[in-house]
Amino acid sequence: MFTLDLDMYKPVFETISDVVVIVKVESGSQYRYAYANRVAYKVGSVNEDHIGRLIEDVYPSGYARYLISQYESVVSSLKPVTFEDSNPHLNDAISEVTATPIHSDGRCHYIIAVAKDISIEESLLTQLDTKNQMFHALFMQTPDSIVLLDLSGRVQMENYQYRVEHGWAHEELIAYSLLPSIPDHLRDEATQLYRRVIDGEHIESFHTKRITKGGVLFDVSLNISPIRNRSGDVDGIIIAERNISEQVKYQRLLQDSEEKFRLITENMTDLVAVLDKDGIVKYASPSYERVLGVSPDWYTGQLGTVVVHEQDRKRVAEAFTRATKSQKTERVEYLKHNISRDDYIYVESLFVPVSDMNGDVQKMISVSRDVTERQVAKRRMEYLAYHDSLTDLPNRRMFRQQLQQAVLSADRDGTKLAVLFLDCDKFKTINDTFGHDAGDHVLKFFAYTVQESVDGLGTVARLGGDEFAVLLEDVSSQEEVLKVADRIVDAVRTPWEWHGHTIRLTTSIGVSFYPLQRDTKTLLVSADGAMYQAKQNGGNKYYVASALD
Repeated sequence: MFTLDLDMYKPVFETISDVVVIVKVESGSQYRYAYANRVAYKVGSVNEDHIGRLIEDVYPSGYARYLISQYESVVSSLKPVTFEDSNPHLNDAISEVTATPIHSDGRCHYIIAVAKDISIEESLLTQLDTKNQMFHALFMQTPDSIVLLDLSGRVQMENYQYRVEHGWAHEELIAYSLLPSIPDHLRDEATQLYRRVIDGEHIESFHTKRITKGGVLFDVSLNISPIRNRSGDVDGIIIAERNISEQVKYQRLLQDSEEKFRLITENMTDLVAVLDKDGIVKYASPSYERVLGVSPDWYTGQLGTVVVHEQDRKRVAEAFTRATKSQKTERVEYLKHNISRDDYIYVESLFVPVSDMNGDVQKMISVSRDVTERQVAKRRMEYLAYHDSLTDLPNRRMFRQQLQQAVLSADRDGTKLAVLFLDCDKFKTINDTFGHDAGDHVLKFFAYTVQESVDGLGTVARLGGDEFAVLLEDVSSQEEVLKVADRIVDAVRTPWEWHGHTIRLTTSIGVSFYPLQRDTKTLLVSADGAMYQAKQNGGNKYYVASALD
């Protein structure tokens, strides 16, 4: 029988600023609350008396069904599922939830749900820093080597990168009283660092050395922090270790021989420049001409920021100054001018200070890499924050924003609007019968069909799962809206072929009107209730919400 060791994860979950909830998967599609962190209790999404109870015994039936449908997706796919959640205990505040399965032998035993409040978020970067980042996924996938120790210095957990970087398996690491990657001559140093951290100190960018299982010594930069329990006491140590051998190698190469440094940089695809302490370019690698169309001879003797976009020059200069003063590497992203194409590319630059024998910075190595593709991907993520990745329709967040704006416009102009809630009748049966690929095709077909039926008269959005919504603004009459609903019902039930199978769909639609329903919340709740009324009456039809609904 599978058992989740909650005591092992609680200290980490209790330090996370997002809501963390663990539910136990039981037979018959039942889900029982097993754990919630202090943030969950603080914001009120889960109460202490919820622990040990089934979801349907805690929440209203409609909301419970929604949560259960999301968890069933996790159980069936054994993969993380991200969805938006409007918890009735939090006045329908919107959270983005990442539900991750804990499974073995093909069976899901627990689900860890991490919820982040996105009600007032406007910055994608802030969202990306926190959304979907459940501790275990972040811990295991970060490119830095990370290890958790108890107060005696024994390994409790390490990530994949740590094992790859050092060569020891987990079973080998836990047998040591002190990390085997610490060279013998540095063991006292490590012990002293641990004592400082246990006393509550955070240690950042500490330069030292580590050794692999195969005996290879390499340079690292350590960030070491205490892990505190709910009482505030230190009960563990977390170490983030970054291999900086390449940076150190470049520093030493430059100090040993400028000529050797040139031979290396001339064969690099990255942009490498050597600047003096005033920021004047003393050397530029040939890659500047290949990547930016800038002759190294032309660039030499000029300020390094001459090829930087003017909006970024101040920020780049500040990073240069920080690296000079701290004598530590600074990382900065900005736009550089591609003269050959007369456009700009995004680069990520490392400013690595080089000191003389007296410890004074005399030169700065700038190593820049084209990260334009990463920026394009970031914009794609920004787009996906407001759109559904499967159907490319607006998602729940964008739909709510557009609805709020539409209500304001209707109040200002004295017009009416309508909201349609739709879902695919018996979608789960189709999904279970033909598989998730078929289910995805059904959702795409459904989205396309609804869009064609709306014919540009309103906004179509996918709210999640098989639930969709339509916003119709400036409507002249109820009949106009019901014609759209009729077109959708008729179009959806047109049979279509998929891999030799005939798929027949129907839809249930709930319709609500503004200002008949007095606000956006009532509009949505009424449309949702009307949709379920249509479904309970056999589906393949629409139902209009009354003012009382």
